[in-house]
Amino acid sequence: MNCVLEDGSIFVKVIDGIKDLCPEGNIDFTEHGMQMQVMDAAHVSLCSLMLRTSMFKSYSCPDAMSLGVNFKTLSMVLKNSKGELKLKSDGDKLNVKVQKLTGMAEYTINLMDIDSEQLGVPETSYAAICMLPSATFGRVMRDLSDFSDTCSLHIDETLTVTANGDMGKVVWKGENCKCSVRSQVDRLDFGLRYMCLFSKCAVSPDVVLGMSPDMPICLTFPIEEHGYMRFYLAPKTMD
Repeated sequence: MNCVLEDGSIFVKVIDGIKDLCPEGNIDFTEHGMQMQVMDAAHVSLCSLMLRTSMFKSYSCPDAMSLGVNFKTLSMVLKNSKGELKLKSDGDKLNVKVQKLTGMAEYTINLMDIDSEQLGVPETSYAAICMLPSATFGRVMRDLSDFSDTCSLHIDETLTVTANGDMGKVVWKGENCKCSVRSQVDRLDFGLRYMCLFSKCAVSPDVVLGMSPDMPICLTFPIEEHGYMRFYLAPKTMD
């Protein structure tokens, strides 16, 4: 496998966000591009990444390979990098070449043997969908996390987010949201820690939320025609 990203900022942001959700996992390379699927330790959230070959300046992977990587180590390697990012592996080690300061830094990372299975996540037509700016979503989730560890989401004409805590209650209603509702979905509760972690991986200007009754919420950061960063989070059962 040998691939080059002309601008590695998206990959850097993904790894920096993922490391706090799951410390290690497999990155899969096929002839179609780079994929990753990891779950957090509590198995309540799932992260799915797809970067198609069109995303890369150059891409070669004659034989599919799965590389077990420590994301915290990879995040340290990518820290303060900018511009072009080169990844190369023969299946034994991962070679990373990045621009740092006024020169190029080259790292060789030992790979891990991680036993994991790819989950078949079916394409779902959600009952309610809302698109809003990623920056707005991240700011709202961080602000609400000061009040509570749980938020309630509801989509109708707009997105409504509510948090209840010892200090009181806060309700946020979006003004720059595009919503589509096929059928009403009752308010669902989700952990704010996860929402904040997901927002760190905002690799696109907008985020798309998909909700259906008794199903995990789906958060998609679309990367134009090149792929996506997607998260699934199971709703919390409130007493």
